[in-house]
Amino acid sequence: MKKKIIKKDYSTIKNSKKQSTMQDFTLENLVVIAKDFAAHFGKNCEICIHDMYSKELEHTILYIENGHVTNRKVGDSPSDNFLHNKKLMDEGIAPENKISYTQRTKDGKYLKSSTIFLKDQKGKFRYMLCINQDMSSIISAKVTIDSMLDTNVKPNDVTIQDNVVNLLDALINKCIEMIGKSPSNMTKDEKKRAIKYLNDAGAFLITGSGDTIANWLNISKFTLYSYMNIEKKKKGEKK
Repeated sequence: MKKKIIKKDYSTIKNSKKQSTMQDFTLENLVVIAKDFAAHFGKNCEICIHDMYSKELEHTILYIENGHVTNRKVGDSPSDNFLHNKKLMDEGIAPENKISYTQRTKDGKYLKSSTIFLKDQKGKFRYMLCINQDMSSIISAKVTIDSMLDTNVKPNDVTIQDNVVNLLDALINKCIEMIGKSPSNMTKDEKKRAIKYLNDAGAFLITGSGDTIANWLNISKFTLYSYMNIEKKKKGEKK
């Protein structure tokens, strides 16, 4: 008698690439957790799973519940928090969980968020689980739950965008705020600081970012990468 083969159904996990059985099993559990979290916290809480090993930064979202909170869907891009931790991983540094911080969407929603990094069955950090609770209505109502919000309703330095082009623009705008002037008024040292900031933020992981940043700073790509190499050597000397 032939043994009946039961095929797993991954139709709910769109745009995800084929993975090993162990990794599929881990992702299955995460999807169950995402659904249960969304049911517990309600429609104003987005639960999102990113693939840290995605080869396309434009398409890191493997699964999402209540995507209307940030106007994202399966296959969309991440926040700059993902880029920063992806760069750390590329340098052999383990990512760190970030619990109960605030951020703001481009359409003005205030979010209370947590980011958790999870390993696959092979022991490698593979998934980034994000919890984004829309607190806008609570803040607007000004009810007696300030202690729950830690009285901190200001957005921090995390930016959520719906594509990597907008994400790169957002990182560049943050860089301008940090330096305090536009590129046309920056000194050589200030441009080096700007490049270091963008590099540390993971901006250069975005395809084509080198050309965009070089044009923005009004320098050649050769000069851009020369500055980056100088900074890389400084880091090497400190180790």
